[in-house]
Amino acid sequence: MRPLGLHEYNPTPFDNAMHVPKKLKILARDKLEMEIQVDGRPHCPIEDAVATLELYKRHRVKWERVIMYKVKRTREICGSSSGE
Repeated sequence: MRPLGLHEYNPTPFDNAMHVPKKLKILARDKLEMEIQVDGRPHCPIEDAVATLELYKRHRVKWERVIMYKVKRTREICGSSSGE
C-alpha cells in the first residue's frame, strides 16, 4: 500500500464497516421490554414483525429525519434537485 502512497487503514468508531447491528431479540428486550425468540419456543415470524413495527413506530420521527437528511445530502453531492 505504501508504494501507492496509501497509509494503513485505521477504522474509527464511526466507521460503518465496524458497526455491528444489534439483534432484534436484544432490541425488543431493551427498548420494548418484549421477549421474542425465546429459547425452547418455536420461532414466530409474526412476533418478529410486531416487534419490528413497534420499534419503528417508537423511533419513526428520528428515523425519517435521518433518511431525509441523507437524501438531501446525496442530492447536494450529486448536484441533483429533481425528484423533490
